[in-house]
Amino acid sequence: MNNAPIRAPGLIDHVILNRGYRPVYLPPYSPELNPIEQFWAILKGNVKRDKLKNVETLTSRIIEASEAVPVEHIKNIIQHSINQFDNCRNKVSI
Repeated sequence: MNNAPIRAPGLIDHVILNRGYRPVYLPPYSPELNPIEQFWAILKGNVKRDKLKNVETLTSRIIEASEAVPVEHIKNIIQHSINQFDNCRNKVSI
């Protein structure tokens, strides 16, 4: 779970535990555990590569940048997050 105040351990842990689950809280800042953060970092780098041309819009630049990311790269991003989540769950520093 993320660290939003609504998910404070004192308020929800007992509900989770009573259902037979173990709550796992993410570190306060954890982009490594969120694949979309990594994807947006790649996109931002491509979108900011240079100034927009007169015929170009920000929307078209974002679409072009997102379509340029290979599927294999996206799979690697997701796998990286899964690996980091296991480290977090096992209380290994990420």
